[in-house]
Amino acid sequence: MAEVSSGLAVLGGCAVEPGQSDYSCPRGHQWRGGGRLPEGADGAARMYAAGDLDGAAGAYAEAVAASVQARGERDRETRVLRHALTLVLSAAGRDEEAAAAYAPVRALEYEEIKARIEKRYRRYTEGS
Repeated sequence: MAEVSSGLAVLGGCAVEPGQSDYSCPRGHQWRGGGRLPEGADGAARMYAAGDLDGAAGAYAEAVAASVQARGERDRETRVLRHALTLVLSAAGRDEEAAAAYAPVRALEYEEIKARIEKRYRRYTEGS
């Protein structure tokens, strides 16, 4: 309860529903992680919760770089880490850096949306 009072922890409810967040931070961000934080996010998340935005940004940037190298840009954990880095940079008022950090995810989202539209168009035109 002391951690809740100090803003270091967030209480959950007594019922777990499908799609419910696994994690929440004191700033109100919530996310799912399949029961665990992505590799490299533990220390960064603690720094963020403690208010050390510069330290958290640096730790997340290192975790993103390691994840990109190990698993690639399309990996789910890489995207989660990029999202976290973007949130930390935005919270620190570093909006240009946040936009640059999130740019690879936006590009992938654009590619995925474009592919879905093209697939639906082909299905529609081939079916008529």
